[in-house]
Amino acid sequence: MTKTVTMARMNSRQRRKLFEQVAARDGLRCQVCNRVGTHLTLILDHRNNIPNDNQLDNLQLLCRRDNYLKNPRRSKNKYVVDQRELSQPRAASAEFVKNSVSEPLFCHFIDATMREDDRILYEEAINSGAQVAGISPVTAKRYLDKLCSKAGPYQVIYDDLADAKFVELKRGPVNLGPHLIGGPKGPKDEA
Repeated sequence: MTKTVTMARMNSRQRRKLFEQVAARDGLRCQVCNRVGTHLTLILDHRNNIPNDNQLDNLQLLCRRDNYLKNPRRSKNKYVVDQRELSQPRAASAEFVKNSVSEPLFCHFIDATMREDDRILYEEAINSGAQVAGISPVTAKRYLDKLCSKAGPYQVIYDDLADAKFVELKRGPVNLGPHLIGGPKGPKDEA
């Protein structure tokens, strides 16, 4: 007579006992590809995929590969989008809402400063911009880095005389001159 263990989740002792019984019956090999394994490389699988049906004739040993193929971790239809989902507006995260307000404030501050002066100290742009926009200096640096990116209107330069980094409006091509931070060295720098 076959003993039935009925429970949704087996504890490790019950799983080990059933594993040993199935291994004694079938051997330590995968029932699909016939690969020889150990208790570490073989999985105790329910043939009918009902986790509380722990009858010995419903249990088999599978290698990890065949167990995954038989029981994929995600549904095949996981990425199918219902048309109703597309028509409904998505709720914006708190971070998105905060950025949609603070980033334009920061950009406006930098633009206004650049209209008054030709350039601004890099650290001053970060700290004053953070104060004006109500954000952290880390976030202000992220915004400034976007403004000084290849697609942005500003560039970061190093002024040897002032021994400081400045933010300026780009003039001409993006990779201008030897003094751009990270730019190539020019003849003046080689001498």
